[in-house]
Amino acid sequence: MNHTLLVVDDNPNNVRLLQDILEDEVFTVCTASRGDQVLELARDMRPDAILLDIMMPGIDGFEVCRILKEFARIVLSSVRSTDTIGRYGGEEFGLVLPEANAQQSYLMCERIREQVKEHLFSTGSEQIRITVSAGIYTSEEGADSRPEEMIKKADHALYRVKNNGRDRVEVYTPDEE
Repeated sequence: MNHTLLVVDDNPNNVRLLQDILEDEVFTVCTASRGDQVLELARDMRPDAILLDIMMPGIDGFEVCRILKEFARIVLSSVRSTDTIGRYGGEEFGLVLPEANAQQSYLMCERIREQVKEHLFSTGSEQIRITVSAGIYTSEEGADSRPEEMIKKADHALYRVKNNGRDRVEVYTPDEE
């Protein structure tokens, strides 16, 4: 399996060296030179890992980590004790909401989306806003509930969100396949 890595460093020599080494080890490598590019690139490319320089122009590595942790705190404060949340790739998170139907799942994701959109995230030197896009799949009784199928269907809904302008919540419908 070919893994994708995002290398972020403002020193082009470091980036080139890491890229050469990692590509020789059969990794797919994407690069960025500024910390403020990380959040969008991670969302779009969904890397398996991010190698992040600490001191960079724009948002430094510590600030990127702080923003991701602050985002996680907002999400954790919005879910029930029976729900499970986990990081799924770059800056994607997965939620498992047992005993929640499509409407309940939509309302929870919409509430999280609004809370994140309204929150000012501090980068040290400035305040920024970020947005959330969510794709939802709910498994009804008797439906295919294998994890890989559920993720695939939620991804279908997420791609629809991205194609319709982001900062939205969409529920998977069977006609998407």
